[in-house]
Amino acid sequence: MASYHQCLTGDFHDFIGYLEQSLKDGSSSLEIVDKQNTIINDVECFILICERYSLLNNSWVSMNITILHYQEKIELFAITAGGSTGLLRIDGYGEDTFLRTLIRPVEDYIRFQND
Repeated sequence: MASYHQCLTGDFHDFIGYLEQSLKDGSSSLEIVDKQNTIINDVECFILICERYSLLNNSWVSMNITILHYQEKIELFAITAGGSTGLLRIDGYGEDTFLRTLIRPVEDYIRFQND
């Protein structure tokens, strides 16, 4: 498994749209398999589940992205799983590579917000 956490600010719904498009553009085999959005009190929670095929390991890798929004604060958590081969699940290359398709656009968004 590989994971990523980031805090940022900005327009929540614009960020979600930007992120979904960036993920689709970043991986030709990426599929958004489900997404959910809920609001509890004043906190909005968006969950995005993605999968992509890893040619290197001949397997599927999944990524769970949870994004919380309160006032102007956005907090993102992402965890990848799968893509390993063999009984011991030693190889995490597919998971790390998939996670990078998320990290780049998030960090680009943060840089853009700070310019």
